[in-house]
Amino acid sequence: MYVVAIASQKGGAGKSTFAVNLAALADREGVPSLLIDIDMQGSLTVWHDLRRSRSPLLISCRAAELPEVLATAREQGSVEWVFIDGPPHNNAEIAAMMQPATLVLIPSRPAVFDLAAVPATIATARKARRPFFVALNAVPP
Repeated sequence: MYVVAIASQKGGAGKSTFAVNLAALADREGVPSLLIDIDMQGSLTVWHDLRRSRSPLLISCRAAELPEVLATAREQGSVEWVFIDGPPHNNAEIAAMMQPATLVLIPSRPAVFDLAAVPATIATARKARRPFFVALNAVPP
């Protein structure tokens, strides 16, 4: 099971958008996936409620509950990809969601404030010893 933690301390960087698009793509391709929303704003829940399909599966939880949710998904063996949408700040929740990650995806818009937030998120991923990838989001053509 691959676990992608989508993290940025900057709000509006595109974390939720990346999560839903990656999960929807996996779903379209027939690859079982799970969305986990640990962002209290609940954007994934809004998206999921508007979606006509009940897949991919969505679970909203606190970061402290993440190990149990992932353990259950592993035990059931029905999920190949997990996409975790994190909160827009750099704290213990971000570090907790990075711990089980196969990859940390760090979205950023090409703007001064967004780019300035990237190093702190990279530092958290490095401290957790997790591979990371910075993806520019909403780049003008």
